[in-house]
Amino acid sequence: MRAHWKRTLCLVLAVLLVTAALGSAPAEAAGGSIDMGDVIQLGDYESCSLHIVFYPKALESSDHAWPVIVWANGTMCAPVLYTNLLKSFAAQGFIVVTNSDVMNGNGKTQVTALDWILAQNENPGSVFYGKVDAARLAAAGHSQGGRSVVNACAADSRFACAVSIAGSPFSSEAKKLSTPTLFLTGTLDTFVLAAMWVRPAYNNCTGPAAYASLRGGLHTAPMFAAEKYVDYVTLWLRAWLDGDAAAMNAFRQGGALSADKGWTSFACKGF
Repeated sequence: MRAHWKRTLCLVLAVLLVTAALGSAPAEAAGGSIDMGDVIQLGDYESCSLHIVFYPKALESSDHAWPVIVWANGTMCAPVLYTNLLKSFAAQGFIVVTNSDVMNGNGKTQVTALDWILAQNENPGSVFYGKVDAARLAAAGHSQGGRSVVNACAADSRFACAVSIAGSPFSSEAKKLSTPTLFLTGTLDTFVLAAMWVRPAYNNCTGPAAYASLRGGLHTAPMFAAEKYVDYVTLWLRAWLDGDAAAMNAFRQGGALSADKGWTSFACKGF
């Protein structure tokens, strides 16, 4: 337990340095929108109780429902740090919901965010009214947020699949996870050690799963190298949310991820 808190303290200090280096995000009115081109950001980073959503601009004029990713942040990691990653997911056709909770390992905030977006689907005054596909819901997160993914999915069967990036769940928590989950880590991650946290989570989960480590990947890679994750995360979600056979094959032995020289230590099970 002492080692866990020591690692958490080191991570907090590192994130504070990263946040200072990036500077503050431009303040926007609570509930306001930011036009990012083909993606809209709804909400700002200043209101701690506000859910922040990235969604395809095409949603506003569409007549169909869209899949959802509910995102969980890392320890003391402001959601602004994940902007490039989350807007990239939205550009792939997902409604992406996050919030300002930076201590969310038990998964409860992630479940609350899921409840919130589903309520928006029933609210005639919401841009998401009738636009949320309640059968295509995924959980994703980084670091402590990756632990949140494991606990949220174990507690709530509405999540059809999950992605845990450099997650830090305990083995006892992972044993309760049966949701199809993609576990990703980095070979140079010295905060959440793969051998101590990520690989044991993969080994202990009871559902379909895949595992891979980004060569040269630091713990902060999802923040600063979002492009390394977007394609494989999207494929995993397409595989399980849409039943896409070609996407599923990317995660089998001999498939795209196992053959990708940018990733190593590939493993899969249960599908």
